[in-house]
Amino acid sequence: GKISKKKDQTSNEAIKKYLEEYKRDDILIQPNKNKPCFPGSAIVQKKTDGVILDVEMNKLAVGDLIHTKQGFSKILLFAHYAPDKEFSFLKMHTVDEHCVRLTGNHLVFVSDGKHTKLAHEVQPGDELTSQDKEKTSKVVSVEEVTEVGLFCPITEDGTIYVD
Repeated sequence: GKISKKKDQTSNEAIKKYLEEYKRDDILIQPNKNKPCFPGSAIVQKKTDGVILDVEMNKLAVGDLIHTKQGFSKILLFAHYAPDKEFSFLKMHTVDEHCVRLTGNHLVFVSDGKHTKLAHEVQPGDELTSQDKEKTSKVVSVEEVTEVGLFCPITEDGTIYVD
């Protein structure tokens, strides 16, 4: 199959936007921590033919529409894709009994949803932005867990809502 130049340019522009928008001078990748990713069992909302379903990260593919900060956005590529190995993740529990699982070097939206923080910097008492953009949820605990799979989907708008 032929790859259209327009589609390729759109993908490159989205990746460039993601890198520029979320670039932080204070990010220090810790040598003994994983790359910024999610476990295979992390849940995202996927939209297919107008129907929205909760789907595990390990069931996603390039081209799927998933819930992001801007609505639903197409997965352009996977920056990391390791479905069968075990990795360490942080599991953040919130006051409303939700949890999010991700590696310590992943950015999360905090407080007003316009600011980010590295997951390993999140402490009990911090407010995470929920999928309902009007709400935040207070973190009550953070623990380290081991799970299977390491996935980092890159979407057109550069964000993703997980768990």
